Amino acid sequence: MLRRVVRRQAETVREPAVRVARVAAGRRRAAAGPEAGPQEALAARQATIRSGTTGTPASTGGSGSSTGSGALGGDGCAGGACLNPKCTPWPAGTKGAAIETYPGTGFDPKPAYIPSDVIIPTLDDVPDGAVSPPTQAKASGGWAAKNLSYLDTNKMHWDLFINTSNDWTANSCDNWGASMNATCVAGVIDILKRHNPGNHTMHHWHLGTPPAATMPAGKGCGDAPCVKSELLGVESVMSAVSKGARPHLTRFRAPFGEPYEVAGAPGYDLVAATVARYAVSVGWNLDSTDSLYDDGTNCTALNGTTPVATCPMGQDIAHAVEILIGTPGTGASYGILLMHGIFPWTHDAIPLLFGPVTGYLATTKFRVGTVEDAICWKYGMHSWDVINTLNHLKGTPQELGPN
Repeated sequence: MLRRVVRRQAETVREPAVRVARVAAGRRRAAAGPEAGPQEALAARQATIRSGTTGTPASTGGSGSSTGSGALGGDGCAGGACLNPKCTPWPAGTKGAAIETYPGTGFDPKPAYIPSDVIIPTLDDVPDGAVSPPTQAKASGGWAAKNLSYLDTNKMHWDLFINTSNDWTANSCDNWGASMNATCVAGVIDILKRHNPGNHTMHHWHLGTPPAATMPAGKGCGDAPCVKSELLGVESVMSAVSKGARPHLTRFRAPFGEPYEVAGAPGYDLVAATVARYAVSVGWNLDSTDSLYDDGTNCTALNGTTPVATCPMGQDIAHAVEILIGTPGTGASYGILLMHGIFPWTHDAIPLLFGPVTGYLATTKFRVGTVEDAICWKYGMHSWDVINTLNHLKGTPQELGPN
């Protein structure tokens, strides 16, 4: 069940005038023991990195460059489709934001550093494989591959956040990072060649939550070594698939948005301090609500738990997004859009929203950007340079390169 436990913008698609209240998890927990403050955590993190424990060095390069093994390298601007190839801050003429102790794009529905006519589509939880026997919510599966086929046909280049052993789903790609299932690997190679990969952890566990405190038990990551292993596990598999072209991923999205989305969430410092050694945290500015209609097997009403006979359609998801974004400069939200690559209704919504001629964004004159665009607009530097600067990696063997 990949249900988001917290929602900032959950807009009901069947009653568009009614904003659904943000859903707060009833199973939030107390932090396990005292945590270091941000400055202490930063100092400890920098000392650890200077000791040479950050992993394989990567080559450097500028925007539009490609590193590593041929077409499997990248720089967050796949297909040259980014809007900010020179990586300059927004608004124009301003100075990039200072790098925080825990850098990230945040969850502001109207981020000041992203132009208000830009939508940045993202797909989480990829790849997915065949579902057998088929279920009501996922049918026969393989939705990530179908989404990639549509994007590739239309020469679109998106950001996709990858798990290697998703612990919440039931399909043939669940443990592809270990099995190297050929179909799943082929999908990831497609992402490497034509899109912008991001790290979504190995298992999609609740970060900052001890395993015993999750429901069901065993799906949490309550200490820094666990968080580190979740990130590096994905990097190891991606390095192997790319034949060393992408040994690191400097764009990261936390499963469920935890513990980043809600201020003061337990476990925040231990998770954020670990992540900041490797990647910029990527939140979302608006939610398509596509993950709020299933219990893992059956379809439910929006935010519901009881199975229902009718699943949402692509029009429902598209309409939820349209209500939020309105027209450029008029909507309640813009920027990074959260979607998931594993649902049939998301697959059906994509052409309604992003079709190059008749899609909603094309007809209302929105522009489509990338996560790396957003990071550049905020900081005036690429994600890998943010992490290199924060952790004093420039000029060292541990310096991170474009990805």
